[in-house]
Amino acid sequence: MLRSLTPVTLSPCSLAMNCKGKAMFSFLKRFLVLSMITLVSTQLGTLYRIFQSVPSIVTASEDKEYRFVKLNEQGYAISNDKGPWHCVYDRELDIVWLVGRDDESPFDSYWSYSWFNKEHSVGVKERGTCNYNETGCDTSHVQQQAIKRKACNISNWRLPYAEELIALVQTPTKAGGLFIQHAFFPHVQKGDYWSQTHSSRINPSALTHLKQGAVAVSFKHGKSRVLPFRNAAHVMLVADKQALPLSPHQSVLLGKKQSIAYFKN
Repeated sequence: MLRSLTPVTLSPCSLAMNCKGKAMFSFLKRFLVLSMITLVSTQLGTLYRIFQSVPSIVTASEDKEYRFVKLNEQGYAISNDKGPWHCVYDRELDIVWLVGRDDESPFDSYWSYSWFNKEHSVGVKERGTCNYNETGCDTSHVQQQAIKRKACNISNWRLPYAEELIALVQTPTKAGGLFIQHAFFPHVQKGDYWSQTHSSRINPSALTHLKQGAVAVSFKHGKSRVLPFRNAAHVMLVADKQALPLSPHQSVLLGKKQSIAYFKN
């Protein structure tokens, strides 16, 4: 004998509870997903800010550009993504470069100088052009200006040796660029730069009748040659440095175990 089957019906209360459960589950799932996205975004943002704030610290041992460290007008090291800067510390050569400017000052990169060593009275006086000496300029003039003004808190400025200037030469990062790290030396001219290394062999040969000259380096061609003392060329001064203690942050910036504040003679 067959029994009749009575259909099971859910009460409105049961249906409502089931719907609420599904809605709650869906809400929790979306909440967890959004929480994970927010957490990951926050962590990535934090890491990005950390790397942005100290790029020179992170890449100090690998980045070739970290060879140079910017110094402000007082001679203090600043992060390489900051400015303005007036000098650059060269970790490879352990010297400070006076960075040329574009401000009509005695250190404007545009000025040119004949080569003259005042101490030994060697060379040719005042055959270059600058705005601070009406009769003409020579390398001793710009050196005296840097010493007198204590550029970057330094007073032992000098012409670089030929080897020091040549060590700045590097392959341009773009076609037609200069053979120097433009990010640190933005106003370098497309011409010759004097070194303090003088020689009796002048190159090119067409000028050998002038007998003596000094080595100059061209960052336009990335080559060196000996020019007559009377030629007008540009100047980039250097200074040997001494370190003074400061904070660990400055120490890391300069890549030294000793903290360094600024340089002086």
